Amino acid sequence: VVILVRSLKSFADTYLRVLGEEGVPVYSSSKEGYFETREIQSLLDYLRILDNPRQDISFAAVLTSPFVNLSSEDLARIQSESKGKTFYEKACAYAACGGEKGTGAVSSEVLQKKLQDFLKQYEGFRRQIPYTAIHVLLWKMIEETGYGNYVAALPGGEQRAANLEM
Repeated sequence: VVILVRSLKSFADTYLRVLGEEGVPVYSSSKEGYFETREIQSLLDYLRILDNPRQDISFAAVLTSPFVNLSSEDLARIQSESKGKTFYEKACAYAACGGEKGTGAVSSEVLQKKLQDFLKQYEGFRRQIPYTAIHVLLWKMIEETGYGNYVAALPGGEQRAANLEM
């Protein structure tokens, strides 16, 4: 079924919301909505830091996304216990040396291990950039991190997984 409207701005969001609530897989050709979805934003942030890990906002977004799943308390611990110029450098320092034992959401050792695992996987993806097509790299990221499974398990997972495939 196709629903044609004169202006996407006036009706597209309403149609998407109502049809989605009724369990109807729905897609809008509106590019704005597609790139603003949480699952696509997380992938874009990951691509940004693959290009340049010293983008603090994107790096922190990936760390709090399902790729790493750190809490804001974990980010604060990394920020406060390491010396460095960028958040990436601080995360690398924390992964290498750990931090003080605290009462945060995750123990220092667990946080350190999460960062080590992420940085190892991240560096693996970075090394593939020069000789891997972007669509192949994206699928590797989605499959190797389990991100596709995570997205499919969310409410509206069918549509979210379709967004990733697109």
